[in-house]
Parts: sequence; C-alpha cells; structure tokens
Amino acid sequence: MRTYRITLRPLSAWATPWHADTLFAALCWQMLRLQGPDALADFLGEFCSGRPLFLLSDAFPEGWLPRPLCAPLETLEQSNASSRPPGWISEDQFRAMIRDPAHMLPSTSFRDPIISASRLHNSIDRFSGTTGGEGSLFEVEQFQLEAGGGRLVLFARTDNSLSLLATLLKSLSLGGFGKKRSVGLGSFELAGSPEPCEWMDKCGGADAFVSLSHFVSGPDDPTEGLWNFLVKYPKF
Repeated sequence: MRTYRITLRPLSAWATPWHADTLFAALCWQMLRLQGPDALADFLGEFCSGRPLFLLSDAFPEGWLPRPLCAPLETLEQSNASSRPPGWISEDQFRAMIRDPAHMLPSTSFRDPIISASRLHNSIDRFSGTTGGEGSLFEVEQFQLEAGGGRLVLFARTDNSLSLLATLLKSLSLGGFGKKRSVGLGSFELAGSPEPCEWMDKCGGADAFVSLSHFVSGPDDPTEGLWNFLVKYPKF
C-alpha cells in the first residue's frame, strides 16, 4: 500500500472529533447512500476478510501530528515550565522523533492548534415543534483551528481504491461530518487532489510503530507498549 495525504478545508467549527473510526463509519453511510446495501456489504466484506481497501488516520491540523507517547518531557530542576507534555508537535519534530526518540524540553506554554468552546443549544419539543421549557438548554463542545483558519490533513493507505475514497469523502462533504451538521457544524470541502506522502512509506528497519488512528484493537494486536484509551458511547 502507498500512503497519500488528503487535505480538507473546514468551513465551520465541528462537534465530532475527526477520529479514524468515526470517519470510516461516516464513509460507510455514504457508500450505502450512493450504491445501496449490496455494495456496502461487499465493501465491508473486503475489510472483514483482512483485505482492507484503504486505511485511514485521524485528521490532523496541517503541519501538526500527535506527540508520540514514548517522548516524555525532560525534568529540569528549579524551572517554572509546564510538567505536562504537549498533545501536539510539529510534523518536522514528529519525523525527527520517530527516527531518533528523545525527551522533549519543557516549555512555559505549548501551542495547541485546535481550540474548543462550549455553545448552548435549545432542544425542540417533538410535539409542538417549538423550543422546550425550563431545562431544555444543553451544551455542545465545538472545535475549530486556531485563528479560525487553516486546513486538516488526513493520511490514507491504499493500493487501488484512492478514487473510491475520494468519491466517498466528496459525498460526505456535501452534508457535513459529525453531530449537529444539520445546523452547519462539520462543514468542509476537499482542498485539491490526494498527494503521495513518501516519507511515511520509507520507514525501513523500524522496531516499533506509532498509531495515527483511533481504532478498536483486535485479539492478535500487540499489547506491549504505551497506549491511551478513549471510551466512546455511540448514539443510534
């Protein structure tokens, strides 16, 4: 498989994180809508048989990647710098770190390319069609890139299904991604065509891996290493 870099341009804030597993589910809905249930069954059959048509990463702010868990902060005595490692590092730092793992120097403030804020929404009564009474307000956490601009980058590995993936992403962009898309959240567009990402395909001699995807581990996946866990509660 070859790795490709797909650039997305957010047109609004989003309420659902761009995780690979959630994004894959959204693409499955697009396959169902475009080609019907039989095509979706064949599509999923390829993945279940161990012959995935493509593999997806999470979508990241352009120029940024998550900090590998094997890169802790250096401890400096008599320093007022933060003892909490950053969630994000630049792509150049990431590429250097996977070649030569090392401790990171602490800083008084680490930059976060994604900002979040809570926004109040009012629920609609299903019988009256109007806003509810007391207690009907609820908060939705929204995310956007710093300064309200920039782009997201999605990495994909595939042999010959790049055009299919691009078609599904294009279809998804017409309706938006994630929750609250009916009120404009999760709106995005594709920014150009997928581009080869050669540095991700030239990692010979590696003795470990860094996952760039949220995923459900399988029974035969390795357990030795450093892991973060995220519990999800899907709504149907």
